[in-house]
Amino acid sequence: MAPAGNGNPALLARSLGDRRWALHGFKLPAIALELGPVDDFVDKLDALEARVDDAETDGQITAAEFQAIEAEFQPLLAEIGAKAEVGIDVSMPLPTLPVVFKAFDGVMAVHVDLAVSALANVIDGDLELDVADEEILTNSAVYVRSGQFVQVAVDYARDLMPFALGQFDGAVSAGARLKLIQGELSRQIAALDSDDDEDTAFDRAGDNYDLNKDSAFAVGLDVGAGFVAENLALGATLRNLIPAKFDFANIGSNCANRAQETERQDCFAAAEFIARGDAPARDDFTLDPQLFVEASYALADSGVTVFGGLELNKVENIAGNDYQWLSVGVSYVGPWWLPAARAGWRSNLAGSKLDVISVGFNLFNVLSIEAFQSLDSARYDGDKYPRSAGVTIGFGGRF
Repeated sequence: MAPAGNGNPALLARSLGDRRWALHGFKLPAIALELGPVDDFVDKLDALEARVDDAETDGQITAAEFQAIEAEFQPLLAEIGAKAEVGIDVSMPLPTLPVVFKAFDGVMAVHVDLAVSALANVIDGDLELDVADEEILTNSAVYVRSGQFVQVAVDYARDLMPFALGQFDGAVSAGARLKLIQGELSRQIAALDSDDDEDTAFDRAGDNYDLNKDSAFAVGLDVGAGFVAENLALGATLRNLIPAKFDFANIGSNCANRAQETERQDCFAAAEFIARGDAPARDDFTLDPQLFVEASYALADSGVTVFGGLELNKVENIAGNDYQWLSVGVSYVGPWWLPAARAGWRSNLAGSKLDVISVGFNLFNVLSIEAFQSLDSARYDGDKYPRSAGVTIGFGGRF
């Protein structure tokens, strides 16, 4: 995904309190990893390789042996194509940002965020028998889509009027965030079978990043509204009111003029999958509008706050996967010498439908750590691993 929006701009004043300005500390890159449901795929592929090796060791591969292997493992390749994927997201705000300050009868903020996203999956192909070389080949390929984004954003929020909501006396606020985004997108298709004996398909996909990249600049806009009382806060944010669109470079064309033989092979593989309809000749990524609602309630004199949020429609990430998060949680802030704590649960109502739990701590307002992992797991090499996990570490605080 592109850099995060950093919350509802209408609730910006809550991060400032009674101060005239605030400067944030330093955060290490936040890293998140998500896996498809790839249970034991590696073991099954190892079994396929062993079957092929045994058939080749015994001499010439017969048509009957090939048909038996094909019948057993062609469905596996199709399943891998449908489910086997790995995605990674890395994001980081520029150190000390955002800076928040009072201006123009309201509150403003300036922040710069960096983000990198990538997702790799397998496009399944057919098994083929090379009689001359006595080998079983596949025209399957690795498909990698990735993007790098730099976002500069300016927020502005102000209170509009006092307002009473039942027993809660507070104020209604409105805010907006103008986003300037520089994006660089790239995608590659690398054949699993190639003449390159040294580099894997993933190696070549990384090497070909610059060959297939395209850069673009876009302007985005978020708007928000909020209600804040002593113990209650409500908010609604319309993200990407102005959708930001970025194009991927075309692939699978002008293949004969590529400099290296492996580049030509991968290009022809891309052209084949495009012709089959397994990959688009042209592709783009758009930050589509999404409405987000949130609420938090502080239990009087306890330091405990319960909160929740819901994205009311689904949107796609850079890889084309759908996301629509429902989240709930609780936080505690006590005396300065006690760690502040936060725990939550969120569920993707679309796409992968992953359920994720998170915990976080803030010590002396200097060190903050938040980690999450999914309740769903995938099996690899006999062991279970969470299908999604990530961590964020920050130093410093608001000054």
